[in-house]
Amino acid sequence: MKKNEEKKIRKGGLVKLNADGEAHVASCNRYRTNSAVSGANPLRHAYFGKSKFTAEDAAAYRADIQKQIAEAKAAGEDAWHITMRDDGESRLPPTSTSVKIFPGQVYAVLKARTVGYWNYRKHSGQCLILDPATGREVYVPRHFVEAV
Repeated sequence: MKKNEEKKIRKGGLVKLNADGEAHVASCNRYRTNSAVSGANPLRHAYFGKSKFTAEDAAAYRADIQKQIAEAKAAGEDAWHITMRDDGESRLPPTSTSVKIFPGQVYAVLKARTVGYWNYRKHSGQCLILDPATGREVYVPRHFVEAV
């Protein structure tokens, strides 16, 4: 009986973006005109994984909203549009933040198969990895990563 030589994504293992993930990065970055993203350095092109909104992120979000309200009031403008949507509902804080995942970099797997919750919805087929640069737990679609 022949063993399957293909490596599997497992908790505690290592992964990197596969060809599908890198193709997705290339197709998304083709439309970006930002000079910070475009250029000859391939590490500047990145896939944006999702990370849960932390308490620090929430505090920064609230501080930014308060700053915008103060600036609007100082300018003599109405601050309604800052705290409310066009349909009259209050603006909800985000539930996730984007984290760059670079092609060629190796990441540790925290959960091989998981469901992520962001944008007030459930997203199945995810892999939870640890970003060593930021220390954040990042959700990435399983079909975009391969075991190393």
